Formats: sequence, C-alpha cells, structure tokens
Amino acid sequence: MVGKASGGAANAGRPFPLDDGFSVFVSTGSPVSPITKGNWEGAGVQPDVAVASADALRRAQQLALGRLVEAGGDTAARWSLEALTTEPPAQAQVVLDALVGQYGVVAIEAVGDGLQLRQGRRPPLRLQPLATDLYFVEGDPTRRVRFERTPAGEVAALELRWADGNVARHVRE
Repeated sequence: MVGKASGGAANAGRPFPLDDGFSVFVSTGSPVSPITKGNWEGAGVQPDVAVASADALRRAQQLALGRLVEAGGDTAARWSLEALTTEPPAQAQVVLDALVGQYGVVAIEAVGDGLQLRQGRRPPLRLQPLATDLYFVEGDPTRRVRFERTPAGEVAALELRWADGNVARHVRE
C-alpha cells in the first residue's frame, strides 16, 4: 500500500434500539490480521510506502514502472506508465517552432503552447512531451513521436513508434 495510514475503523458493530428513541452502538466483531495477529482499530493499516495523499497515485505508478522495467515487462504497459510518471520538460516556444513542419505525409503544427500531429484528413493528435524530442500521443501513451536531429542540431526526421515495435520514419521536407 502507498499513501497514508487508513482511518483505523476495524471493529464491526451496529446500533441497538433503546427506549424513548435512543440507541446504543455495540461492537459485534473484532477482526484479527493473519499477518500481524493484531487489530487495526484506532491505528489504521500502515502503508508499505508512506507519502502524502496527494502524491500517492504518482508514487505508486513510479513503483509499478520500476518493477516492470526490472522484470523486462510488456512494452505497452511500461510506455503507459512512463507517460504518467515522467515530468515533461519545459516547452520553450523556440523548441516547439524548431519541430513544426512537414515530414512526408505527417504535419507537425504548433497549437497554443503545444504541438499536434496531422496526417491527411485524420483528426489531429495532440502531442505531450516526455523528454527532449520525445512525445506521446495524448489519450494513447503507447504511441510515441521521436524527432531526429542532425549532428548540427537541425530536425531532420521524425519516427512514429508503437509499443509493439513498429516504427514509421518520415523525413522532413
């Protein structure tokens, strides 16, 4: 478990009616953990990795990604988790402008403070940064767009990559 200790409510019970509209809550059970041989009433279940509630999901995703990488796990799952757990680099407008252009049948366009990929009459795909020159398709983190640069640093091509290993390379016009 990742996060904070649970609330500590373990003992089952229910209200029993009394006279004049009153009732009393009576505990009717007290579970015992097969691991600790104890009860968590009042103390809660302690997390394996203690982090603030706001950070729990991201930390759990990072731990899952780490285990997938160690185990050589499935590429699609790993790419999805990477997209969720990687802090995107700052997207300076100069960097974005350098990527905009026509790459064969693929067009990269600046939209607001980001990029989109357009291919023919298909709907445009918004790109989200993962690293310098590496993006994923918003809504499908298993699809990647990697920009290739010349030794001089000019953008020369892009690769569309899928988690199953397929790659389509498009040279800049």
